[in-house]
Amino acid sequence: MPRITLGQKSRTGCRECKTRKVKCDEQRPICGSCSKFNKRCSFLRTTPYLWDSGLSNQQTKPEKVISSQKPRKDARKGSSKQAKDNPNFTLEDMRLLHHFTSSTSKTLSDDPEAHETWATTVVQIAFTQSFLLQGILALAALHMASLKPDEKEYFSILAASKQDAALKDFRHQLENITTQNCDAIFAFSFLAEYYIPASAGTVINPAATFMDDDFFGAIVDWLRLHQGTSDIYKRKGHWIRNGPVAPLLWRDITSERCLSPTRKHDLGDSRNYPLYELVSKWDTDIACTSSDAQEEKINSRALELLVEAFNSSSEGSEANAGRMSVNELLNDALPPEYKISPISKGSNYLSLSLGWLFEIPFGFVELLEQRRPAALIIFAYFAVLFQNAPRFWWNEPIPAKIVKAVAAVLPREYHRCIEWPIREVLGDDYYAMRGII
Repeated sequence: MPRITLGQKSRTGCRECKTRKVKCDEQRPICGSCSKFNKRCSFLRTTPYLWDSGLSNQQTKPEKVISSQKPRKDARKGSSKQAKDNPNFTLEDMRLLHHFTSSTSKTLSDDPEAHETWATTVVQIAFTQSFLLQGILALAALHMASLKPDEKEYFSILAASKQDAALKDFRHQLENITTQNCDAIFAFSFLAEYYIPASAGTVINPAATFMDDDFFGAIVDWLRLHQGTSDIYKRKGHWIRNGPVAPLLWRDITSERCLSPTRKHDLGDSRNYPLYELVSKWDTDIACTSSDAQEEKINSRALELLVEAFNSSSEGSEANAGRMSVNELLNDALPPEYKISPISKGSNYLSLSLGWLFEIPFGFVELLEQRRPAALIIFAYFAVLFQNAPRFWWNEPIPAKIVKAVAAVLPREYHRCIEWPIREVLGDDYYAMRGII
């Protein structure tokens, strides 16, 4: 019997259609086949390619609308070039921008100065850089989708269209970072970090698989976004620190700076004692899992940064009374250009969590991708820090998903090392429910 095929394999279509060997209509932000079969279309997976300027040459076709309540054609089509040629807002764009300035901007940080910077300064910059404006509208649309269940599909597709348009010009701008576009590039890279987890569970990511089915795909891509932002800062930090978006920085810090050795008194708050236990037995029980000196160095650096973050979260508590914090000690010793920003002081768990992701060594993400035990354990402890951050529409499920994913892949002999993250993030009943330990 002759073989029945569903169509020719697409050469330029999405990954899902190539895998299934069916013809892809290449509609964006989600192709027709993925829409029909409720698949997560790779056209939406912009994260791995965010920093790849070579992928911005292909023209985007008008997106297929899969909602009965269709976004208007002028709000869904286009590229960054079109946005520059036609700077006039639609009423829909005005609605999204108002929502960003009045609401979304307050969910991107736990620092009031950063709220104001997002709502005013960044928006003003966006009027001169269309990719940043499209990025703002994309995130605002996702926020609207989370608030309006009846219109979730509509706003989700609109968000993907805005983001797709923004990425084209963003990648082009990355090829030549100047004083004119540096602040816009830096701000947009932040917006992309929020966009990825925020899109989970929407029609553009219907399987809600962020850090679920493909932990070592989604989470690695997300972490690399943070590292891309960090790379921009390393290259142009002297402009950013002295520019209008400086309040967005979690800390005025560079990853080349080394922390003082981790000691018990650095931890301060007794509630963090399990972290000290991890540090105390690191050399004997955990570091030995490293395959070489470089892996051990990367993990040690990530752990030191995590200890500092926990310590910073405890500043001002009774346990720290009469004692100089690590931040204060470092500020006394560091030259002015490396001093830690006042924004990082106090119990700003969101800033500290995102700051840790910003500062970890590049190689740490690769260790997570390789499922190396020591890196997984550190990442589970990071989830405890993130768990204490304010719960916003975009970050609510992340800590629990991190711990569950780590527990699922960590070799059983190391499960005792993540008892504290499991209890703090998932609760005591998780053991009984899953039978992990």
